Amino acid sequence: MRNAQTAQEHGQSILSAAQQRQQAAQSAYDQQLADVQAKQATVDQDQQDLSAAQEQLNAAQSSAGSASSSASTSSSSATSSSASTSGSTSGSSSTSSSASSSTSGSASAGSSATSSSSSASSAATLQQAQAAVRDAQSKQEAAQIAFNQASDDVDAKSTAVDTARQAADQANQKVNTDQNAVKTAQQKVTDLQNASHADVATLQQEVSRLQEKLQNDQQAVTDAQNKLNQAQTGLETAKQAVDNANDDLTKAQQDAKAAQDKLTADQNTAQGKQQAAQSAKETMEQAKAKLDALKNGTASESDPIAQQAPAKVPAGFTDAFAGFNPHAEPTKASQAIQEYVKEAIVDNGSKLNEHFQTTWESTVNGKTTYFVNDNFKHNASDQKELIDIHNLTDSQKEELNEFTANVINRIRKQIAADGGQNITRGYLEVSKGATEIGSQLLTKGYDPSVWRFSQKSHNKNLKYVAKDLGLGEAYVGENVSGSGRNQIDLNPVKPNMDNLKETVYDAIMAMMFYDNIINNVSGPGFGGHTTALLNDPQYNVNTSQGGNAISLDPNGNIIGKQYLNVGVDSEGFIHFNFISDANATPEVKTKLAQGATTPGIDQQSNVSQDDINTAQQDYDQKKVTSDKAEQEAKTALETVENDQAEVKTVSDAVTTAQQKLDSAKKKAQTAQEAVTTKQREVTDAQAKANATQGQVNEKKAALDAAGKSKDDQAKELNQAKADLQTAQQTLAADQKDQKTKQQAAQNVQSALKKAQETLTAKKSALDNAKKELLSAQDQLNQLEGNKLKNSLAMQLFAQSYAKFAAAIPGEISNLSARVEKLQKKLSNDQAALKDSQKVLATKKTELDAANAALVKTTSDTTIADLKAQLQKDQQQLAQDQATLAKYQQAVKDDLAAFARLQPETTGSQTTDQTIGETGENGSEKVTTQGQKVAGTTTVYRPTNGVAATVAFPVATANSSIAHQQAPSVVISHKAQSRLPQTGDSHNLTALLGLGLAGLAASFGLARKRED
Repeated sequence: MRNAQTAQEHGQSILSAAQQRQQAAQSAYDQQLADVQAKQATVDQDQQDLSAAQEQLNAAQSSAGSASSSASTSSSSATSSSASTSGSTSGSSSTSSSASSSTSGSASAGSSATSSSSSASSAATLQQAQAAVRDAQSKQEAAQIAFNQASDDVDAKSTAVDTARQAADQANQKVNTDQNAVKTAQQKVTDLQNASHADVATLQQEVSRLQEKLQNDQQAVTDAQNKLNQAQTGLETAKQAVDNANDDLTKAQQDAKAAQDKLTADQNTAQGKQQAAQSAKETMEQAKAKLDALKNGTASESDPIAQQAPAKVPAGFTDAFAGFNPHAEPTKASQAIQEYVKEAIVDNGSKLNEHFQTTWESTVNGKTTYFVNDNFKHNASDQKELIDIHNLTDSQKEELNEFTANVINRIRKQIAADGGQNITRGYLEVSKGATEIGSQLLTKGYDPSVWRFSQKSHNKNLKYVAKDLGLGEAYVGENVSGSGRNQIDLNPVKPNMDNLKETVYDAIMAMMFYDNIINNVSGPGFGGHTTALLNDPQYNVNTSQGGNAISLDPNGNIIGKQYLNVGVDSEGFIHFNFISDANATPEVKTKLAQGATTPGIDQQSNVSQDDINTAQQDYDQKKVTSDKAEQEAKTALETVENDQAEVKTVSDAVTTAQQKLDSAKKKAQTAQEAVTTKQREVTDAQAKANATQGQVNEKKAALDAAGKSKDDQAKELNQAKADLQTAQQTLAADQKDQKTKQQAAQNVQSALKKAQETLTAKKSALDNAKKELLSAQDQLNQLEGNKLKNSLAMQLFAQSYAKFAAAIPGEISNLSARVEKLQKKLSNDQAALKDSQKVLATKKTELDAANAALVKTTSDTTIADLKAQLQKDQQQLAQDQATLAKYQQAVKDDLAAFARLQPETTGSQTTDQTIGETGENGSEKVTTQGQKVAGTTTVYRPTNGVAATVAFPVATANSSIAHQQAPSVVISHKAQSRLPQTGDSHNLTALLGLGLAGLAASFGLARKRED
């Protein structure tokens, strides 16, 4: 019984502690929720205060603006009114007393009467406006009050919604707890019912069957584990194979990298050798070109123009030109001519589809420039020299003529050296006189008022202009190019000398190699411009066949002198004019010849045999170097080819190693899958064995339960049913409470929604009232303003209004400070609210944990079991109490006999021992001296008057002391009193009574408390 009571109290202690923790958590949560709600109310109030202060500040700022505007308007009106009055007075002073003056006065009186009537009407209108403002103010104030009430109502209902939701949540949690309790109680009833119907023999057979099955399942686990071990061994072998294949692949990749690195290095070496060979070859070719130039007399080292504008004429020109006939019907150039001119075009740095034409394009920095594919070398000094293409200076004209003549003369010289002495005659000369006369020829001959190229093509009247200049008729050759026009029309910036020279150079090269004109479209080949540049005597202007050249005079004699002038007309066309002195006047002839030079020819110095020998030696040396570099490049290329073969070999090895690795990985994967499968089989077998073990345990438990007495089973089942009924009743009550609280939450939510709708309506009504007030106020202000505009007291009002406006900034400052203060307070209160909400969340978590712990503790404690055990113990207690009654009666008899014993004499004093009465367990007893003693108490009253008390604790079924060790007997007395001695027979009986009483107390054999 003591153990059952101890277990009961221990369970109650655990449950009580869980309940106390839950109650403490609930109390903390409720307190924190109240704190959150209080802080939320504070934040809401702060927001309202801030909004009100902000509205006041906005109104004050608006008033300040209105005050400033009104003061200005008032001052202006007052000034205007004063001025009008002053003007009226001045007018009165200047009026006369004539009849016309009287008429004017009468009209003025009539106007005054009208003004009075108008003023009365204005006053009435003003009063109506003021009344409208008052009415609007009343409506606005009423709407504001209604809005505030609606807002307060929404806040109150929001709080009610939160409270109702919390109550509903708590009810939901409680119902969940109850449902778990019902489920547990129901399961216990079911288990007990199943156990009560179990047959012992059948259960024993089932246990035996399951134990045999368990042995089989465990053997299956062992077999599966063995197979798993074998699969794992296979996996380890496969993994080792993968590692080996990885090592082989790594080595193969390293070999491949080494081979590739060697290939790369040798390729770089070969590339360097190739570049060196190419460079040596180019150096050799340059030496060969220099040698050939010295042999042919065309060296240009001392000619900067030749370096700037090379004007190359490839070998074979004479043969190609032999098949050309400018007088034949325009047809496509022959294949031989096309092949040659294509070579010449490319050799001079252009492209076949561009043929030295100017192309304009936009650069990265946004500037527009032109671009030409040619071999022209740009000159930095020329690029810096900006020019006016229509108004060149004399020095610029002379420089352009020298440049152009140099290019053409070098072309003629190269063709003559190629065996073309019969197709080119003479060289062009330039001089200041020729430039001057040529400029006049350009200005007069191509005057835009009488000639335009787009209208008249070549100028037929040029020979007459030449005659006027003293040159004679038909002694001026004309060749025109549109390259300059392109440059003028398309160049957005001012041209310079460099791009002008390049344009002239490109025009010459196009006339040489892209002059096959068919249907006014140029193509690769020769043409009339080509014959003019060469000064071909076969196609001379003075022959019967005609042509562009001016190499022969009318008598067929070679003209000795030929001058050049180049210029740009007003349309941008470039004119190449070849001028002969064959029929010039003596004065003009002298002027042309004075200071004349032959550019491109004069610069060529006499070449000695030593120069040629030196050039030959230089060429031979550079050829040896080139041959050696070419051989080294060939050797390096062979090395590269060998490296490439090695790279292929090691690459194949890498491929093979990779394939082996892939195969090993595949096998390892298969082995891994086998291990996974075997592991799953082990797991499944173990799970099956565990399930069988569970069944064995379950049947054993059922067998053990079936062995209980039917009475015990019935009692346990009845108690379980009673507990189930109690749990169901609790659940039903809590579900009812849950429904009530959920309905309450829905009701307050609906009320909140209606309050919010009302608030919205009140807000709209308030906004409309404000608008109506503003409208009425604006109308009143307008009427008052109109009234004040004509008032002579306007100045005084403006001054008063100015004082009012002056006071507004101070008020604005105060309101601004208040707004700032309220903003800070709102921020602080919001932070405090946020912190409190965080604490509330923590308390909610703690409360949920406490509720869950309480549910678990309630379930784990199984108070019903303890009560059932207690019932058994109480039955045993009744039997023990009956036995105790016998012992108590015997003890009482012995104690009575003991009381009658005579006291012993010690010295001169005698101790009178009096035995008091024994009261009921748990009741109070009054001794002879009035002392209250609890429980079973024996009082001795010695003769000295001092009471000695032997106290025995009272043990009841419901007291905590019933679960504790009974204390030892404590006897307190004075020196004169003593207990009965062992030699007295009655004393022995008394001691026996005392021992039995203590024994009874130790075993808890006391009467049940009577309530």
